[in-house]
Amino acid sequence: MKFTEHKDRSINSVRRIDADGIWVNDTCLRSSFYMTQKHLCPDWGVSAFSDLSEQDIDALLALKPDVILLGTGEHQQFLPPQLLQRCHAAGVGVEVMDSAAACRTFNVMTTEDRPVLLAVIQSAR
Repeated sequence: MKFTEHKDRSINSVRRIDADGIWVNDTCLRSSFYMTQKHLCPDWGVSAFSDLSEQDIDALLALKPDVILLGTGEHQQFLPPQLLQRCHAAGVGVEVMDSAAACRTFNVMTTEDRPVLLAVIQSAR
């Protein structure tokens, strides 16, 4: 899958998704990760959607995004109500979608200079 490149090379962006993994800038990530425009955590430690915990959500909330885009793999899955409520209580919006859509949306939102966080759950390849 091809992605439009961000004009500011100092901003994290998804360059492509292929059979090897998700390419953030010039690095291929094969496990779960999260990132903002300026911060990248290349090994989130969440190996499956069912493993997602309050502590994992808290790690994302600590970066103070306005919106969390959560990529759940090839298919969209929905957050359990208690995790969704945790985000809403912090005043943070959450959009859950398949990983490719989350990556595309992140790239678009960063061009608008919005405080967005992309979190992608993927099994190690």
